[in-house]
Amino acid sequence: MYQTPDWTPFQLFDVQQIWWESFGAENLPYIVVLRDGPAVRAIAPLQIQPTIYYGRPRRLLKFIGNHSEMDRPTILRNGDDSEAVDAIFAHLIRNADGWDSVLLYEQTD
Repeated sequence: MYQTPDWTPFQLFDVQQIWWESFGAENLPYIVVLRDGPAVRAIAPLQIQPTIYYGRPRRLLKFIGNHSEMDRPTILRNGDDSEAVDAIFAHLIRNADGWDSVLLYEQTD
């Protein structure tokens, strides 16, 4: 994680675990781990949150935590590994039937 250029302390495992235990009870964890053999190349700490949009129930895919509490959560990776980020997003696109909408705010280029 410390090699991720835009990581924040809010993405430390202990902080994520405390948030989940306090606020994540209704949500479904959706942690995407990209491996290169036995090595972890990237981790996307996501969740599927039940929510209501325009009076209808929806499944919202977003980072663990609320954007008003977290400071720009991101995909954890080793340096500027854009191929790993692309692979995570390709996985999300292939599996898009698992949620109705996505909120991944303030991501770097």
